[in-house]
Amino acid sequence: MRETMKVIFIAGPFSLTAVEAAWQYKEILAKNFVGVFYSFDLGIGVLDIASAYFKHLCGIFLRTTASAVLVLPGWEQNEIAKDVVAYAKKYNLDIFYPKLPNIDDKELRKAISWGRAPWLMTLKK
Repeated sequence: MRETMKVIFIAGPFSLTAVEAAWQYKEILAKNFVGVFYSFDLGIGVLDIASAYFKHLCGIFLRTTASAVLVLPGWEQNEIAKDVVAYAKKYNLDIFYPKLPNIDDKELRKAISWGRAPWLMTLKK
């Protein structure tokens, strides 16, 4: 049997606060056996995040890898994040809107329940 893994694509504004929150979300999701991808990781110190290349690269990950989208607070002020949400709606991807990077956040718990890969929990550390 082929095991599959759901991947949540994190979208949001590119501010220091949002980036720090995204890393917290990534840590919580990963510790709960949920695949996660944050587009800003591609560009740290390497790419101009406003460049067409960066947007294209993020689009490829979104189209080929994402099973759902988690949007950071403040996403409404970012054109790329708005495009990601529009794409997710168009292609019926699940969208999660957590308020805080905290395990007690209801929307984050919903994302964990949705995306958890039980077969990963059987792997040895």
